[in-house]
Amino acid sequence: MGNLISPFWAVVGAGIARVDFRLFFGYRLIFAAIWFVFGVAGYDTTAYWARSGLTNIIYDLTTQTGATPCGSGDHPVSLALFGSIMLALYQRQMTGRGAKVATSLMATGAWSNSCQIQAAMVSATFPIRRPRSAALNPLVNQYQTRDSRRFMFCLLDTVNDWGRVCRAIGRPELIGDPRYATAEARSRHSEEVVALLDKAISARDMAEWDAIFRQQGVVWGPIPTMEQVAADPQMLANGVFAELDHPQLGPIQTVSSPLNVQGAPKEKPGMAPGVGEHTREILRSLGYGETAIEELILHCCSTDVPGHGNVNRPGIPGDGFR
Repeated sequence: MGNLISPFWAVVGAGIARVDFRLFFGYRLIFAAIWFVFGVAGYDTTAYWARSGLTNIIYDLTTQTGATPCGSGDHPVSLALFGSIMLALYQRQMTGRGAKVATSLMATGAWSNSCQIQAAMVSATFPIRRPRSAALNPLVNQYQTRDSRRFMFCLLDTVNDWGRVCRAIGRPELIGDPRYATAEARSRHSEEVVALLDKAISARDMAEWDAIFRQQGVVWGPIPTMEQVAADPQMLANGVFAELDHPQLGPIQTVSSPLNVQGAPKEKPGMAPGVGEHTREILRSLGYGETAIEELILHCCSTDVPGHGNVNRPGIPGDGFR
């Protein structure tokens, strides 16, 4: 996998076919294969986020750079690749033959944004970008509490949610107010609704609102800082975090994979290996002899540690194929 253009995928595939037809080969393209012809490279910020239209929806040009959190496109693409590999393994079990599997940042980004893309395909009209203070739906919006904590309302029950919010903020008289009683009315008077909710929400701390919203059945979620996420007790209790033995820092917490299979405990996370660090060990465990391993490395089907048959990518001296 990599972010640069690789000119020899055909060579790799041919090499695998010559060595062992039961092997399968998974790789993650930056764009779809056709884009390699035109020499386009990229990262998840450009290929997953920008190309798919997600950046255009979330970021504007006046207040944000458009840079996305690191790895936030790579990780879902990795899950897509994992799913492809598992399907290839099943196919191999059923037919005895391996298969080339692939996905791309662009394709996975488009899948993530597929509702909006599908709407564009049938000539939908999209609402103009609006500031928070004039949200199209003020009940799907973020607010800040007295102790400067942010949270998000996601209230989609247009008949009942307004009443729940009014009771939560202690303003039941607003439930039947014609200016706010329907979703259309709240959208027309959005600035008024946001202002009155801002005033009410800012009068209590997050812990108080937590109890009130639970009591009233209000759908909401906190918007924590990264430090608060890293210390989230619910995530810890649900196995979202796991312990990792770091060679310099000792035992530390890390984020576990989101995959869980009943009856199959997860392996404890470990440090990522160096490029080619375990190549020979893994191939030997699969029954390959030294001659076969050398042939795999020779045909670019595997990577060895530098100085032991490592294959360099054309045009990138000293950088082992990943």
